[in-house]
Amino acid sequence: MIERAQNQWIGWPGLPLLAKVMTISALTSMMMVVSGCNANKSEAVKKAETVQEIAVSTRTVAEESIDVVRELPGTTSSEFHSVLAASVSGRVMSVSVTDGSSVQRGQTLVQLDARHLIAGKQSAIGTLGRSRAEVTKAKSALELEKASSLARVKDAEASLSGANASLAIATERRSITAEGARTQEVAQARSAVVQADAAVRLATLENDRMRGLVRAGAVPQRDLDRASVALEQATAQRNIARQQLALLEEGARQQERSASSQAVVAAGAAVRQSEAGVAAAKAALKQVLVREADLAAAGAAVVSARANVIDADVSLGDAVIKAPFAGRVVKRLVDPGTMAAPGMPLIEVDGGRPSFDTEVPEALINQFKLGRKATVTIGSVQSGELVGTVSQITPQATGATHAYKVRMALPDTSNAMSGLYGITRVTLAKRKAIMVDEASIQRRDGLSYIFIVTPGGVIQSLL
Repeated sequence: MIERAQNQWIGWPGLPLLAKVMTISALTSMMMVVSGCNANKSEAVKKAETVQEIAVSTRTVAEESIDVVRELPGTTSSEFHSVLAASVSGRVMSVSVTDGSSVQRGQTLVQLDARHLIAGKQSAIGTLGRSRAEVTKAKSALELEKASSLARVKDAEASLSGANASLAIATERRSITAEGARTQEVAQARSAVVQADAAVRLATLENDRMRGLVRAGAVPQRDLDRASVALEQATAQRNIARQQLALLEEGARQQERSASSQAVVAAGAAVRQSEAGVAAAKAALKQVLVREADLAAAGAAVVSARANVIDADVSLGDAVIKAPFAGRVVKRLVDPGTMAAPGMPLIEVDGGRPSFDTEVPEALINQFKLGRKATVTIGSVQSGELVGTVSQITPQATGATHAYKVRMALPDTSNAMSGLYGITRVTLAKRKAIMVDEASIQRRDGLSYIFIVTPGGVIQSLL
């Protein structure tokens, strides 16, 4: 067994721990004396046999400590490997690279036909614009409905208050008519006339305001109709108050007593009508909830439309296949005119630092740690031995070989392409061996010899 060491000497088994090795410097042929080999030779022939002298020198060798090196085969690979595939359908319009092309990160490699995607994006943008317009419309409708509904409730409540006041006045007048006027009653009647006049003025102002809002389109016509009815009611109440005051001042007659009773009945009917108006106005407030629901639906439509625009942008971006990292094109899989489908491979790209992958038997895996350095020799790389650094160790051995996959990062300057055969050498331990210089080895007929000088001065050959 012969093992190589760093000093280019060869360990020769069977040598003594200390021996002299002959180095033959100018050997052309060697004649050795052989006795007793041929008894039939004549004495003349034996005397004719001579030994040719040659110049030799000796070297003293001794046992040395050498490294036990294990060689592990493997192949080179790249830090990154990516198969770029289509995520949208489309015809391939152009391919800007070929096998072996160098690429930069973000460089366009394949362009798909994106006309249908552009149309889809424009449609999504249009839908988004319409949805936003619907939101604006729903907001305006909600604000208008809130304002008109609250105004209707306030008007109905004011009408109810006026009706209750009119009922109280009518009831009081009927009592006054029946009992006769008193000084305080006359004073109250005059006060009622003042209140009725104020109610007429208020109703007139409200009627004018509603007329202006109807002309502006802010409120519906029914609100103006209610204001007109309220004005008529206030006017009627004022007339009643004036009549009551006149009756008190002049004294009640039979027809006046009958009229006061009728006024009470009419006032009661007005109260009931006003109460119904308040209930209807409050019920109309539920329309605000409907408008709020419409606004919420319009807002949801805007969110959906915006998501469709984003999705269209993503799809449009997917029509352009770009390099995910700087590296080299391993394989170009499509040509212009090819119909690409989602998931269809288009380009294979390698990138990142070069690496060396090897399989380590389980008996040696403890010798490998992350960050450990080892020499790597790749035949096609002219820089000779490279220094690799263990960057990854697969935590599980393969089932068939019980070996672990180990990856070593190589220097960026190595220019090692993927798939190259190489060998890494790992020093496992040290052992003792006799180291013999290459010049002391003689090779003949496919065999290697060395000659040693024994302590007794005898030359021996070792095979």
